[in-house]
Amino acid sequence: MPETFNGLVNIQRDGATDTTISLNPDTGDVVLGGNAVSGDIRLHDTTGQIRINIDADSNVITIRNAAGDIIAQLGSNGNLTLGGPGSDGDITMRDANNITRIRLDADAQRLRIFNEAGQRIVSLGDNGNLTLGGPDHDGDISLRDTASTTRLSLDAENNRMRIFAEDGTRIVSLGDNGNLTLGGTGHDGDLTMHDASGVQTVRINGDFASLTLGSDTQDGDIILKDSDGNDAIGLDGNLANLCMGGNGRDGVIALFPGSENNPNNDASRANIHLNGDAGDIRLRNGDCAEDFSVLPEVPCAPGDVMVLGGDGLLVPCSQAFDTAVVGVISGADLYRPGIVLDRQDHLEHRHPIALVGKVCVRVTNSNGPIRIGDLLTPSDKAGHAMAARGDTRAFGAVIGKALANFDADDGLIPMVIALQ
Repeated sequence: MPETFNGLVNIQRDGATDTTISLNPDTGDVVLGGNAVSGDIRLHDTTGQIRINIDADSNVITIRNAAGDIIAQLGSNGNLTLGGPGSDGDITMRDANNITRIRLDADAQRLRIFNEAGQRIVSLGDNGNLTLGGPDHDGDISLRDTASTTRLSLDAENNRMRIFAEDGTRIVSLGDNGNLTLGGTGHDGDLTMHDASGVQTVRINGDFASLTLGSDTQDGDIILKDSDGNDAIGLDGNLANLCMGGNGRDGVIALFPGSENNPNNDASRANIHLNGDAGDIRLRNGDCAEDFSVLPEVPCAPGDVMVLGGDGLLVPCSQAFDTAVVGVISGADLYRPGIVLDRQDHLEHRHPIALVGKVCVRVTNSNGPIRIGDLLTPSDKAGHAMAARGDTRAFGAVIGKALANFDADDGLIPMVIALQ
């Protein structure tokens, strides 16, 4: 016959007055242990095998399978262990609507998080991958330092990664319009690459705007390919060669002045144009010149006719038909030197003398008006040329042919250089 007890039930050990089991009907509490006795709970299956053990003394809850193997344990050093021999340890967490929102699957080695519609928005472990975001959810990652300042941000919606300095200023940006930006606001943006042995082979230095390729044991090469995969531009660090073109493409180098805006690959607007297909070098400026030393105390300017002085330094001409004439200082009016030879920037008092091509020369009509095609020769007016007029004294003193008429006392006209 079942027995019914009213009120508090206390169970004591034989011969002892201390309660070790207490049943309280008013609170519904069951208290096990105490008074030097550990209160444990052991649940057995029909075969007498302990399947669940709650051990108060060691703070451990243990669940075993029918073979006695531990398949779940809570409390050992504060750890929760699920699964074991023949049992997959999973954790499933559902919301109030009984929708699975978080699932840890030990057998599949993955963590999945679902939205309120049951759609997966986070997956960790599928083939070692981490997937964030999905239907109506933007998958982002933000990492903050100890001062709660965001230092790294991965933004899936805007397709970008950003890195911030300790004051919150952005120093790295990847993904904005497909660009990579390094440095700024007091931070030097450098890119360094090493080979498999740890040797630096590539360095882009943002502070010095320099690119270094290669190392002590490897030469640095740059290869640019066309859309068909053929080498179009090659820079060989070992042979110090630059190769452009080939495979149906001509190699062109176009150098533009700083005043040219948005040249858009229009080589015709370049000051210097090297065309590999035509085998041409095109220079926008007018003559080939060579630097000569000039007597320091004698003033001279572009367009002046220059002759050799007694000490070998150049001076402006001052004698008609002077056979010591060397040429005209390049750079006056319409024409500039396209090539300058013997340029030595560390030396002072040097000027480029036009040797080949066209140059603007200072002239006078002291030997009559100048007509197109007239031979020009030094005059007795300092730094000026005049028409030779068939005078035999001009032999060995002709500097060129006039390309324009001139009737005034003093001025500049273009001429083609023809030293004779």
